[in-house]
Parts: sequence; structure tokens; C-alpha cells
Amino acid sequence: QAAAQLPVDLKKTVRDLEIDFVNRAMAAGRFNQRRAAQLLGLTYHQFRGYLKKYDHERHDGPQPHGAPTSDRMP
Repeated sequence: QAAAQLPVDLKKTVRDLEIDFVNRAMAAGRFNQRRAAQLLGLTYHQFRGYLKKYDHERHDGPQPHGAPTSDRMP
């Protein structure tokens, strides 16, 4: 992997990386939050913290019948 060029916006880079891994874990875990947490080596509550941090309740996973759908996280 190539090294990032400096200067870099570290906060944005970390945010983007965390969002990417949360999305990938959710998809790989078939949108089961406990499984996604395990895939990232986190507890369920730690993982829920990331979901809340990035307002991930808006993921593209299966929605209950009649539930509104929305776009992915920014």
C-alpha cells in the first residue's frame, strides 16, 4: 500500500476509513450488528457506538416492511 502524501486531513481520513469498515462489516455480516461487531473485533456496544457516531441507522440493509428507506451514510 502506498504511503499517503502529506499534508493530509487525518480526521477525515480516519472517519472515511471507519465508515468504510462499518459498511463492509455490515454487508459481510448480512446487516446483523452483532456479527458485524465480531468481524471488526469489537463488542456489540462498541460497534453500536460507531453506528451512532456516524448516524448509520440509515444503512441500505433490509428494512422492516413499510419502513422508510434513505441514503447511505455520508
